[in-house]
Amino acid sequence: MNKIAPIVTIFFLLAYFAVNLSCLALDLASAPNFRPTFKYFSWHTALIGAVGSIIMCFIVSAAYAAIAIGILIGFICMLHLRDFPRASWGSISQALIFHQVRKYLLLLDPRKEHVKFWRPQMLLLVANPRSSINLIDFVNDMKKGGLFILGHVKTGHMTHGSNDICSQEYPYWVSLIDNMKIKAFVDMTLAPTIRDGVLQLMRLSGLGGLRPNTVILGFYDSALPEDKLRNRSFFKKRWLKSTTPANLMTAPTFHQQPIIQSGVMEGASTITLNSFNSLTTINGNDMYPIFNFGELRQENEDKDLDVYSYVQIIKDALYLNKSICLARNFHQLQKDDMELNKRKVFVDIWPFIRKFFVNFNLKAAFDI
Repeated sequence: MNKIAPIVTIFFLLAYFAVNLSCLALDLASAPNFRPTFKYFSWHTALIGAVGSIIMCFIVSAAYAAIAIGILIGFICMLHLRDFPRASWGSISQALIFHQVRKYLLLLDPRKEHVKFWRPQMLLLVANPRSSINLIDFVNDMKKGGLFILGHVKTGHMTHGSNDICSQEYPYWVSLIDNMKIKAFVDMTLAPTIRDGVLQLMRLSGLGGLRPNTVILGFYDSALPEDKLRNRSFFKKRWLKSTTPANLMTAPTFHQQPIIQSGVMEGASTITLNSFNSLTTINGNDMYPIFNFGELRQENEDKDLDVYSYVQIIKDALYLNKSICLARNFHQLQKDDMELNKRKVFVDIWPFIRKFFVNFNLKAAFDI
């Protein structure tokens, strides 16, 4: 009994250490669900309890304490690295992050901005990420430590008794950002027209001192949008789980995911063609964002945004003192090939100032 007593004591002390550390973290995070009944509780007592438990472990037996702490660290690493079923207990790390972010956002005073510390805070307006994936990736590289927001407008009207279409589609955009490994936020809105929605995004995007100062739009032309998302490596690795030859498909099944596009309800299909021209089926667990972004515009279809509204959006942005970037020909950008061949590609930037005429080079590969 005397041989196992130090081991049992140390593990009990580590349990007390974990309890005190949890109480300390909850108190520092100001968690609303943490209401201790101990009259003299504070973060000081929690810290003293945690430190005292560790000290007592080494007083009992330094060797056993080191081994027990190593086992504890191993369990923590295993919980983080292995994909165990997650319990719905919440995340203390998210509570701590929220507390710190709110604290420093309040300290960020927009009245103290200076031109020496100007940062690009970009709002990229995206109609469909399937055709704008190259531009999204490029703007992520261009932000250089600034703010990057993806803005999207759903046209339609809010009807009582139905779910919010923006809330339904938002997780797919977040999943896209995670798979692209870019640092961006997503803002979506529902408005009667695209112009009204864009105006809402330009006015309300961001928080506190973090608000976009630059609005980026795709160039208005008659070219048909191309699906560039299918060519991305993460799409091929993760979003195409199983392939079935077309001649073996007897009755294709469709998963109807209603989406709003110009006020019309449409359905998204889980059947698609991969690079080998064979039908690909994806079950409910493999439904990734591409199938919920809607179809691209076809040759005989009209644009959702007319040229007058496009110009009015630019006018609205200038009225709100936003810088404007118009991006063109980014469907030709092959970033993977550039990184593989290690070759340089130059982007033409044409600054446009009122009362001055700029002779644009229409043959340039990429323009901003």
